[in-house]
Formats: sequence, structure tokens, C-alpha cells
Amino acid sequence: MDLTIHGLLYSAVALLGLVLVHELGHIIMAQCVGVKTPPKIKIRGIVAIGVAIDTSKLSRRAIAYTLIAGSWAEWILIPAIFIEGSHYAPLLVILIAAHWAFNWIPWGILPNDGTRLWRL
Repeated sequence: MDLTIHGLLYSAVALLGLVLVHELGHIIMAQCVGVKTPPKIKIRGIVAIGVAIDTSKLSRRAIAYTLIAGSWAEWILIPAIFIEGSHYAPLLVILIAAHWAFNWIPWGILPNDGTRLWRL
């Protein structure tokens, strides 16, 4: 892992991009399943960024699709990482894997996608 200023900055920008793509996946799927109201962006702490989507009129299946879409949207970054071909590619793949683990384990403490899916 590159702990230089350049490497840390690159990692921070990559993580922010990863989270933004993830949240855009939720927003796009919500619109596909019929949500008309615009989402509200929520920021909790340093790295907890989310969108509040009104799912009150959606079926459980549509809510599940919306929850799952965020993580699946991250897969579009995998080809970009390897096309770029830098020595940061392994680090970025580790970031995506860590984000998936953090997001899909139903911790119960934070309202992550895994917890919300488990409670459906």
C-alpha cells in the first residue's frame, strides 16, 4: 500500500468516487421502479454518505432492488481501474471489497443496505 501523500489522496478520491457511484445506483434504480420524489443526500460523519429515498409506495421487491442496485453499480468501476493500469489498481479493488463487506453485513448499528434488506 502506498502511504505517500499522493497515494493517500488518490485513495481518498477513489473512495469518494466509489461512494458516489454507489449512491447514484440507488437513485437510478429508485427512479426505474417508480419513485418520483427527488432523493435527499445525507452525510453522517466523515465517510457515511447516503441518500434518503421515499420508498413508502414501493413493494418490498422494489425496495430490495433499490438497495441492491447501489453495490452493483460499483462494478462499473472495476474495468476502469484496470484500464487505467496504475499500481493503485490492487488498492482500489481492496477498497471496493471492503465497501461491499461494510455495506452488506447487517450490523444493526448503522442503517446500511444489509441491515435494511434484512429488515424487509
